[in-house]
Amino acid sequence: MAEGWIKLYRKITEHAFFQEKRTFSRFEAWLYFILQANHADNKILFGNEIIEIKRGSFITSKRKLCERFKWSNTKLDKFLNLLEFEKMIAQNSDTKKTVLTLINYDFYNNPNDTETEQKRHDNGTTTAQKRTNKNDKNDKNVKKKDSSLSAVKTLIDFYHDSFVKKFGEKPVIDGKKDGAIIKGLLGTYSEEKLKGLIGAFFESTDQFIVNSGYTIGVFKTQINKLISTGGKGGQAHANHGSGDRPTVSKNVYKSKRYAGLIDESPETDLPEVQ
Repeated sequence: MAEGWIKLYRKITEHAFFQEKRTFSRFEAWLYFILQANHADNKILFGNEIIEIKRGSFITSKRKLCERFKWSNTKLDKFLNLLEFEKMIAQNSDTKKTVLTLINYDFYNNPNDTETEQKRHDNGTTTAQKRTNKNDKNDKNVKKKDSSLSAVKTLIDFYHDSFVKKFGEKPVIDGKKDGAIIKGLLGTYSEEKLKGLIGAFFESTDQFIVNSGYTIGVFKTQINKLISTGGKGGQAHANHGSGDRPTVSKNVYKSKRYAGLIDESPETDLPEVQ
């Protein structure tokens, strides 16, 4: 057995398909009655008298119904009598009009169902709106995340190409670690700014950068220097005279020491720090 129900608006009778000239089936005629019935008590002017039409009833004429259904008077009378016998309608006719009342009208149009459906619709609309707002927010977050990942990939590729151009070999790149470094830098600098700094990084002759192997980790530590020197990077000069020790700045010495590039064992000939 079919369960549930749907809303069928009266305006469907204005649709071209419904208005098509045809002979109605008995089902179409019954559906027509349901659509024509008043959903609330009403008073109408009929000729020179006011007639009260109850909910579930409507006023018509047999002549009008025969024209609409393309039926004969005999077929219409048999149909109306059948509905009346099945206690589906009550009919009251005179020479001018016929009033048809659907006995179980609430079965087809229950006001409580309408109220419940309205509440369900309101709740559904609110829920749908919240879901839409959440989806919009998620979409924005996804787009922002996709944009961020795209910028990270672009800069990693740019770093890779710069390394290959300078050394003719591919660099070792830790996608997770180095990607996280680039992503963090994008929170402060634009993609184009970082491309410029990467370019300056590979042009630098700074001994710390040279000795470190031009890694992305070192790039991060040298950004301030690259910016402050206009991208030139600076250079730690070593003067190698006969028996002279190399001379480096204190900052470079500390950086090398921190990076483990200077061995401070007793056998090491330490550079002279200025």
